[in-house]
Amino acid sequence: MENKPAGKWKAPFGNSITRRYATGYILITAIAVVLFLVSFFSGRMLSSRYELAVNDLLELNNLFVRVEDTNRVVFDYYFYLRPLSGQQYYQDAAKTREQLEDIQAHMDASYSREVMDLCCIVDTFLQKTDQLVANVTVFRSEGGTGNRTELGAAYSETQQILGFISQSFQDVYISKLEITNRMQTQLMQIQRILNIVQISMLILAVAVSAIFFQRVVRGMSDSVNQLIDLADGITRNPRCQEHIHLDTGDELTVFADAFNEMMDTIHAQMEQIEQNSRMREQLQKVEMENLRISSALQSSQLKLLQARINPHFLFNTLNMATQMAHMEDAEETAQLLEATADFLRYNLGKVTKSVTLLDEIENTKNYVYIQRCRFGDRIRFAFDVDETCGRLEIPCMILQPLVENAVSHGVGSMIGGGAVTVRLFRQGNGVCLEVRDNGVGMEPQVLEKLRKSFTQELFDDGHIGLHNVYQRLRLFFGAELGFELESRPGDTCIRMLLPE
Repeated sequence: MENKPAGKWKAPFGNSITRRYATGYILITAIAVVLFLVSFFSGRMLSSRYELAVNDLLELNNLFVRVEDTNRVVFDYYFYLRPLSGQQYYQDAAKTREQLEDIQAHMDASYSREVMDLCCIVDTFLQKTDQLVANVTVFRSEGGTGNRTELGAAYSETQQILGFISQSFQDVYISKLEITNRMQTQLMQIQRILNIVQISMLILAVAVSAIFFQRVVRGMSDSVNQLIDLADGITRNPRCQEHIHLDTGDELTVFADAFNEMMDTIHAQMEQIEQNSRMREQLQKVEMENLRISSALQSSQLKLLQARINPHFLFNTLNMATQMAHMEDAEETAQLLEATADFLRYNLGKVTKSVTLLDEIENTKNYVYIQRCRFGDRIRFAFDVDETCGRLEIPCMILQPLVENAVSHGVGSMIGGGAVTVRLFRQGNGVCLEVRDNGVGMEPQVLEKLRKSFTQELFDDGHIGLHNVYQRLRLFFGAELGFELESRPGDTCIRMLLPE
């Protein structure tokens, strides 16, 4: 057989494997795309219409819940005259008005008389409760010597309006629910029609696939099987001189000719390969030695890697505990674990690097969250941050030790009312970072000793963290660093002026 040069022969375009497969795949892909588009857009249409109806119900329900929350606060403020209830009322009333405005904005697009009446009643309720709370506040400021009868009448009026709201809400809810049920019935009918269309498209895709397999794939499979049989025979008898002859008129013919040429080349090279076998054995010995050396190197690298596993194991353990807390609905525990993991990851990963002020503040917030879980309401933490200053780079672990000192030496021993404030703002040509607490303060002698210690290289006292912070900032910013420490009973402030 005269072999054609491999790579120079091309099958006619209409009879090539590429053309055959392209035709079949284009048809199947087109059907799949149509099926996907029908399913996708029909699903989007059905879900959007149903979600719109359900959202209307949810918005109405949220409004009713807001009204009830507001009424509970009014009840508490009217009967018990608690100041916190008066403050809470304005927050709840603002949320109720916000929910009311959302419903009214939506009502402009789809008018509903029942919903409009409900909104008007709720607005009247809020006006009456505003007036009642204002009168109760005046009554309370006068020491309870005002006219309680008028307040009672005003309170009764708000409760009567609340009853109207409840009845109106029930009427609107029932009306909306009936509309939603009718819409659901219509959507189910549309869904059945779409299911029929999808099944029809799926049957068409299966039919096209079957025709494609019968006319294209099977013919090529027969040719490939002949190649496999020849390869299997050569595997059993490498010196076999048999050639394969295919006349399919496509790329498989070129492949068969190339396969025959390859076998001729292999037979010609076998003798040379046998002559070089001894050399290969020697090379294999060298390679084995190299593998042994490489294995020893990998073993040493593994030991080095194992030394770094423990922190990652700790992070993975904390993450696993966080996920378990989420699964068990222990959200506060999950947040505590997440804050602890972020705090440890920051301390271990960036301790030798410079970071931005915003990074330090975020890390300190994780520490503060942990302390809040520990101290509860005993200590109040506040952050006043100008984010335009946050890109300034500083050494890692500067802010958190200062806040920790404020807790440990300042407000930690207080039973309640403790406060720690962190401020970041611009001052002159630099950025000012300030930590202030209202703790016990320091004696003048201790304060003076601490100020003098900043110029010493070693300092052994309870405020070693403050000394360490100053020394690292001094090395980072040089003589341009400004560092002030002020303290008196009830007010301790550490202020750092950092040059930009």
